[in-house]
Amino acid sequence: MAARLARQSLLQKLTTSFSFVVQEAVLRHRLGDAEAHRRQLRRLLEVGGQRNVNVHVMETGGWHSGLNGAFTLMELPDHDRLAYEEGQLNFSFYSTPEQVGLLTQRYSAIAGQALGPKESAEFIERLAEAQ
Repeated sequence: MAARLARQSLLQKLTTSFSFVVQEAVLRHRLGDAEAHRRQLRRLLEVGGQRNVNVHVMETGGWHSGLNGAFTLMELPDHDRLAYEEGQLNFSFYSTPEQVGLLTQRYSAIAGQALGPKESAEFIERLAEAQ
């Protein structure tokens, strides 16, 4: 729990930008009661409303390259770029321009298929109201 809260504090760093694509099914999956789910969705709206954070919702249905598994793209202070993939049994870091470039292209394609930040916020708001 402490590690999760520490990671969340990074979102407050306005000099760092974040972009997330979240699958619709994940947003609909309720853990806990309706009120807890509503709070989680509203927190996501709050974070997504920050100027340094973009949240995109990928609507359910159809194929996209994000179905191959989640990954994270990072740019370090010295502008080196890394990518990270994690599965249930393993994880991989990538640092070569070819590997990172491929995942960067995939992210661009995924984000292009997803709802934009404004439409995503409206979608999440409707889900929160429906709880």
